[in-house]
Amino acid sequence: MTVVAKPAGTIDSLVTDSSMALGVDTHAHLHFPQFQGQVEEVIQRANDSGIGRIINVGTSSEDSRRAVQFASRYQALSASVGIHPYEAVEAPQAIEYLSDLANERSVVAIGECGLDFAKSEATPAEQEQALRLQLELAQAKKLPVIFHVRDAFDHFWKVVSDYPSIKAVVHSFTGGRAELGRVLQRGWMVGLNGIMTFTKEPEQQAMAKEVPLTSLLLETDCPFLSPHPHRGKRNEPSRVVDIAEFLAELRGESPEDLLKNTGDNARRLFKL
Repeated sequence: MTVVAKPAGTIDSLVTDSSMALGVDTHAHLHFPQFQGQVEEVIQRANDSGIGRIINVGTSSEDSRRAVQFASRYQALSASVGIHPYEAVEAPQAIEYLSDLANERSVVAIGECGLDFAKSEATPAEQEQALRLQLELAQAKKLPVIFHVRDAFDHFWKVVSDYPSIKAVVHSFTGGRAELGRVLQRGWMVGLNGIMTFTKEPEQQAMAKEVPLTSLLLETDCPFLSPHPHRGKRNEPSRVVDIAEFLAELRGESPEDLLKNTGDNARRLFKL
């Protein structure tokens, strides 16, 4: 049975000061132009909603520079630096610059990186090379990885099997039970976002119910993927609360506990 998302803003007990804002948006892009001139108010809304930390994720060398710049400017932000599969061709030339960026205090992860055989114009070989370079960087820096995987899990597992020590989250996870099992077997985290509130695939919601609470992270992927009832609007970190409410109802858990426990998971993975 598909669960329908309920109206936003029902976690009344999360009226917070900053010391009580325990939720974490583990995947955001607040340096994107959609937030120009509004970053401070977006962060304040997140904090007021119970979201105290936001991981600002880079997608190319230049984009990662901006992600770090914003994380250095705003206390609520940490950064991740990486090369998205769409930008894979730049990896051989950019990896040294990315390595330098990864030394910044605000950087807590490598990514987003991975394989995308659905939309990327880069060849599978180019994407694999970019992924391996970033996995080697993550190992050298002892940082976790934020993975993007789309229509490429079979190839992905072959690559990551060469890097057994990597800690990671598979962001925007929509895989089935087999993929979930392999993610959990590696001790990785599963990132769920607004897709769960509007998916027309019951098996995706069934999968979301099966993710152990200790392995679950919440994310917005803002400015994209606004959850119901905000479809068609710019997404932002405060809407982690909408996602938490929906998943809590789906899983039979307390929204407050879900938000706090997923925040604890993020603090553990990213050493926040």
